[in-house]
Amino acid sequence: MLEVTAISHQSMKPASWLPRDWLQHSIRRPKMNVISTDEAMRHLRAEDDDRADVELYLAAAEDSAAQFMNRRFFADQTALDAAITDGAAGDRPILINPTIRAACLLIVGNLYGNREDVVVGTISSELPGGSRSLLTPYRIGWGV
Repeated sequence: MLEVTAISHQSMKPASWLPRDWLQHSIRRPKMNVISTDEAMRHLRAEDDDRADVELYLAAAEDSAAQFMNRRFFADQTALDAAITDGAAGDRPILINPTIRAACLLIVGNLYGNREDVVVGTISSELPGGSRSLLTPYRIGWGV
């Protein structure tokens, strides 16, 4: 069993070197995927034995899309409002739309189909080209 030594057992306050809001962020409930696992399973035509892998790839696909767009997206107005209230919505959040949904499913398909770090005889990129094209109109803060 791992022991966290950065937290005082008596006060349950984070050690002085941790960010002030560390404890608040560390006990938040886990983020649920915006796209349902069942939808991703249908898209991939995956077997039930692959459900855990699909959930992982789906979370990674949604995170990759959000990072590319430099903004978070939410399943519905209720989830968006809750994130705004919690201060977790980020800059210019948006509701998921069919284009973002399709891009995420393309990414999850790529992750599911290419499960190895190296694939001999192919060219790889950070995001599949189709998903990049779909997400580009929603991207903010282009950067360098």
